[in-house]
Amino acid sequence: TFIYWRLQLNNVLRKLSNSITNNAEAGKNDYFGVYVDQANLSVEGNGSLNVSIANHSTGLCCSNGKMSIKDGNVNVFCSNNGIFVSGKDLEITGGTVTATGINGILIWENAIISGGTVTATGNSNGIHTDRSVIISGCSVTAAGNTNAIDGNVINSMAGTGWDDKDGGGQGEGIEPSSTARSLSKYRKIQFVAPMAVVTKEPTAHTLTYTGSTQELVTAGTATGGTMKYTLGANAVTAPAEGYTTTIPSRTNAGIYYVWYKVVADSAHRDTEPTCIPVTIAEAKSAGNLPQTGDVQNPLLYAVIALISVAGIGLFRKRME
Repeated sequence: TFIYWRLQLNNVLRKLSNSITNNAEAGKNDYFGVYVDQANLSVEGNGSLNVSIANHSTGLCCSNGKMSIKDGNVNVFCSNNGIFVSGKDLEITGGTVTATGINGILIWENAIISGGTVTATGNSNGIHTDRSVIISGCSVTAAGNTNAIDGNVINSMAGTGWDDKDGGGQGEGIEPSSTARSLSKYRKIQFVAPMAVVTKEPTAHTLTYTGSTQELVTAGTATGGTMKYTLGANAVTAPAEGYTTTIPSRTNAGIYYVWYKVVADSAHRDTEPTCIPVTIAEAKSAGNLPQTGDVQNPLLYAVIALISVAGIGLFRKRME
């Protein structure tokens, strides 16, 4: 076993920023790539988790706990089950997941896939569940020699099913369904949610410092989801969280980086975040009176005014 954890572990692989790779040789007594017992397994971050293991082994195993994959790249190739979860649900909300084995994904409870790209391939089943696979707002491809998905399926978007594992021909359309039903006649199934669409892009306001809070961009519109915004540290790295429907506002002069994206409904995928740099220019009034924080300092202005009046009076007295 490459990584083993038991009890009292909430997030095993959290904020994965690099790559973790386990390549086990055939014939070795490696039964699991990652094994978590009686605890939850959460994978998130921008890195990769790569597991290649043989000898009737399982790549990622979460026993009596919930497995959550939020982002990053998870690649599992095993001679037994690629991903195995018992006791609680498997939830995939983002990232790219590729699982290959006798069963690509084996789960005793529900597999809830609401984001990201999932490819599950099995010599037997692509995905096996004792309950349901619930699919929305994502891309899922499952293929197996016995079944693509062995278990009930609930899908909010349309898909395609084929009667051979390789997906030859045009396939057969699968209608959306909010009722769990079997799709066991297919050996390959693909659900690809269309991406939400920005119908009107936000644009930067032309702004000058006024001492009051000002919205930085115009409101955008979208179909297939809701336009949401946040502020970032720069124009290169999109914030991972913090997106809301509120248009960002600021007071002080400076450059701000407004990021926006469409957060999709259950039948679509999120758009990629886009950045709009916005500048609040310095006020051009005479003297450019100083600012403190996000508000003007009236006491400081009063002192400046008194000094100015006193200076004018002194000048006049000397002229007399």
